[in-house]
Amino acid sequence: MGASVADNSEINRLLIVRRSSLGDIVHTMPMLVALRRGLPKAHIAWLVDKRFAEVVAGHPALDEVITIRRHSWRHPVAAAGELRRVTRYLQQSNFDVAVDPQGLLKSALLCYLSGAARRIGFSYERREFSQLFINEHIPGIPDIHAVPRALLIAEYLGCPTEPVEFQFPFHESQEAWADNFLTNKQVNIDQPLIGLNIGASAAEKVWPVEHFAQLADMLQSDSQAQLILLGSALEMSRTATIQQLTQAHIISAVGQTSIAQLAALLRRCTAIVSADTGPLHIAVAVGTPVVGLYGASDVRKTGPWGEGHVVVSANLPCSPCQRQPTCKGFPCMQQISPQMVAEAVLDLL
Repeated sequence: MGASVADNSEINRLLIVRRSSLGDIVHTMPMLVALRRGLPKAHIAWLVDKRFAEVVAGHPALDEVITIRRHSWRHPVAAAGELRRVTRYLQQSNFDVAVDPQGLLKSALLCYLSGAARRIGFSYERREFSQLFINEHIPGIPDIHAVPRALLIAEYLGCPTEPVEFQFPFHESQEAWADNFLTNKQVNIDQPLIGLNIGASAAEKVWPVEHFAQLADMLQSDSQAQLILLGSALEMSRTATIQQLTQAHIISAVGQTSIAQLAALLRRCTAIVSADTGPLHIAVAVGTPVVGLYGASDVRKTGPWGEGHVVVSANLPCSPCQRQPTCKGFPCMQQISPQMVAEAVLDLL
């Protein structure tokens, strides 16, 4: 990828600081795999927000998961106490190297507080003065996909980056849960199962519930596919609306899964439909074909990684836009029609 290579011969203990978010953590997994490939004897730990710990727990390339609790600015005493606890643990762990693929003040500060002599990040990151806490800066290209972007760190440390692998953790207990869940819902494993992930992390990424309902009708009419709604408990009201609007027989796992259980369900889907959000990237990581709905999001940076996926977009001249779009109603998502998405799904099937 072009980054200069640093010496890795004396790396015994390495810390990855990637606290959030769900999709970003998944995008960083190939970097972890590459680091393990190049540092087979090193102790590799990952510092992550406690709410996302199960995403990386049990990863075959990882030795240790260190968690930090997120506290609101309204609770400064609790936040300071948590920071002291984590700092004490990190410094006792004697890390040689800390890497920051995130490039934020908090992640760079945690690298610094770890006590690692080498703190590695990107030279073009200037967000929140994060560069002040990083002492090895990798030149790179900011406008590339998140997966090869993170891999630049592994390449800098002389670790082979090919093939690109996620190795998303496999938990037998959660896989058994998924089998039981689908059996109880009378899902026929010999017929296609299409996942409809109905939520997103930001309003400008959300596809309308009316479109999901129409898509469900089209898919079941044209392909006899079985349909399952996926999402967090925050999407319960959207789930109810979709089920009221559609004539299709559709089951729901919304609000009923942990992240690991969601991953197990995604493994069992023939394909999923999703906006640019965490479950889409988990589906990619577990090998499930994706139909990605992209409007405000930049597909060049966070599109479904690899081959075998389809991106559907209305291709408006304002797409992609900044983090805080000023339009009303988000026409970039509204104008992705159910027919466009149904055709993409049927092509995958």
